[in-house]
Amino acid sequence: MTVMQGFIVPAAVRIGAIFLMLVTLQDAYTGYYLHQGGVLYEAKQWEKAAGFLGRLSAERAKADPLFLDLWAQTQLQIARDEKNPERMYRAYEGFEKLKTKQPLLGRARLNSGAVLAEYYGMKRQAIPPAKLEVIRQDLSAAEKLEPGSAWVACQAGQELLQSAGTNEPAVRTQGIALIQKCIRIHFSNPEYPYLDPGSRYLNAALSALWRATKDIEQIIKLTPPNRASYKILLGFLMSEGLWESYERVYGQYLLWVREDYETYCRLGEDYLMKDEYRKSFESFRKAFWIQDWSYVRAKAGILAAQQGLKVRDVWVHPAFADTNKIIHDILETADEDVADLIPRLYRIADQSKDPYPQGLFDYRMKRYESAARLLEKSGDNNPRKRYYLASAYWESGAKDKAIAALSPVLEEKTPDLRDLELLSSWDPVNRDRIHQLQLSQRTVAVQSSGWWQQPVSPSDEKTGQRWIHGLNLRGGRTEARLLTHPQGENAVLVVSINNKPAGAFYLKAGRPRLIEFSWESTGGKAWLSADLMKGKGLKSHIQAASELFKSGKIS
Repeated sequence: MTVMQGFIVPAAVRIGAIFLMLVTLQDAYTGYYLHQGGVLYEAKQWEKAAGFLGRLSAERAKADPLFLDLWAQTQLQIARDEKNPERMYRAYEGFEKLKTKQPLLGRARLNSGAVLAEYYGMKRQAIPPAKLEVIRQDLSAAEKLEPGSAWVACQAGQELLQSAGTNEPAVRTQGIALIQKCIRIHFSNPEYPYLDPGSRYLNAALSALWRATKDIEQIIKLTPPNRASYKILLGFLMSEGLWESYERVYGQYLLWVREDYETYCRLGEDYLMKDEYRKSFESFRKAFWIQDWSYVRAKAGILAAQQGLKVRDVWVHPAFADTNKIIHDILETADEDVADLIPRLYRIADQSKDPYPQGLFDYRMKRYESAARLLEKSGDNNPRKRYYLASAYWESGAKDKAIAALSPVLEEKTPDLRDLELLSSWDPVNRDRIHQLQLSQRTVAVQSSGWWQQPVSPSDEKTGQRWIHGLNLRGGRTEARLLTHPQGENAVLVVSINNKPAGAFYLKAGRPRLIEFSWESTGGKAWLSADLMKGKGLKSHIQAASELFKSGKIS
């Protein structure tokens, strides 16, 4: 090796090292500005993001797909904010370069086609036929390149629907098919501890389909037949003011709500029997989320499962802030079957240190003498105390005490029909008097002036108006009829009994409608609420029809 050769080799190594160091620094430099641009983009500071990205050299930028995508997305957002067609075209050019750089990336093709269409829309120009064909080819290719992406299918379907002319049924059919596909690409895990919310793309898909077709049958057909999807559909129908369809969909939705509530309650009970408390708790919690405040079976299941977990604060919800109130509701309920759950609530009833829930617990466990002793000690502030105390006396054989405990109901101005019905079965001496009271006290009609009104949402009167009226009913099936006189705009009336939905009914402005519905109950006093979900200026008058309420039978 010559001296020159000996010098050249180390020099070459040093030059190579310097070159690698410069490349590394340049990569770090590129990475820094890409990172900062991305942070600013996520913060919606589009101009600042564009400024950082603009510091990169054009050659480096052209070689980096991440840069191309971020640059194009930034230009797109600025164009939309400024309503600037030139910026929109820059975004399109960025996506076109990305498409060339990454030909197998479906999202690049989707964005290229969609942004080009948006560019012509912003300029208020018809898309040239040749460009329209390119756009549609990009949209179709995007879905084929990423067949498992619900987002790509949804966006491509919406764009195809929007581009379809009146004489292009094939394009429209393709768009609808892609939207249907995007909704089907939704995976539900039954072991997931939370309720399945339905497809996150369903609402956007329904909106796109409605804009393109105005076909309500197609909208309903597109929606998967389940509770979660129909809940999204109801929200869409409300936002569009499609009240007539709302009534039809709401009826089916209520059926699925009741089925799912029953399913999760039964599943929770099955897990309880197997001492699988965590799974039981999660099942009952799902049931609670479905039916919420007014149903006690799910709440009883949650408390029972928590007893097994030996943790009272597993889950915090406002409905569980007052355990005494919950245990009262559970033990007093006669409209839901909670018999299998009550034995597991002993600790909660006992720890309340309140003789009323303790007495109710013993009553439900058929320990009637103990129940009577405890209920005797409880305060008189519980309106149902008399009923259960008298029942405990009767079941323990103290029949005279039972009649005496319940007899004050005969002197009340508005006696509860449940009390009267029970007393009628015990007291033959006063049966005729009781019969007359039952006839006079049962709700058969209400006057318009008797309704109490308030906003559906206390914080927002625009959501609608709520009418509330007290009822006193015989046990069994109640048939109800409401006569309405809506004025202003079309709307829907959602009717509930004790906050439990009974149905939804379409009201056409200017046309009176007789609403008919029915429900089963154990009778007694109840609250009827009618929520008018309205548009602007709608006024409705609710009045009694002839024989408004028929409940049970009085022999």
